[in-house]
Amino acid sequence: MTGATALRRDEQADAVLRDSRLSRDLAALLADGGVTCVSFDVFDTLLRRRVGRPEAVFDAAAERAAAEDPALPFEPQEYRFIRIEAENRARKACADPEIAFETIFDHMPFDEALRARLRDHERSVEMETVYADPHGLSLLHMAQAGDKPVIFISDMYHSPAFIAALIRKATGVETHGRLYVSSEYCATKHRGDLFDHV
Repeated sequence: MTGATALRRDEQADAVLRDSRLSRDLAALLADGGVTCVSFDVFDTLLRRRVGRPEAVFDAAAERAAAEDPALPFEPQEYRFIRIEAENRARKACADPEIAFETIFDHMPFDEALRARLRDHERSVEMETVYADPHGLSLLHMAQAGDKPVIFISDMYHSPAFIAALIRKATGVETHGRLYVSSEYCATKHRGDLFDHV
């Protein structure tokens, strides 16, 4: 896709949203003197993945690992279940409401070298498949044009640095310390305690 094509697509999304109820609601919030900032959830609001379900990232990571080493101790089609089970084990073993990405791989029955390769492949697939949701991006542009600070909030096991890189890659926006991620604070949006850190 050329830059001009991407720009036209962004302009079309902006035009569709300009008259939508969501944009009118956001405009009202931006004009409200009681509103101190505008927050965006990251995944499925601002960012999306070019894969059907998030678990498809695991499949792609396994395929890359198999292409490097055909003698893996698992079949690529089995890896999704291994990865999901490792995450489940990590969550059960953790007293905190969120885990770190690396902790998931500590619960895999592989040596550290293979776990490191699988982590790297998963991050690479995430980075390559992420894109900005056109509607979310239009709302972000609208919020940035106002005078309220914009913050980003995510319940996610990835590090803030990695999520900031995903946002930068997909939107061109720098988060500048305005990114709040559950893995860093051991608090979640879901429980409500992540908002205590904002």
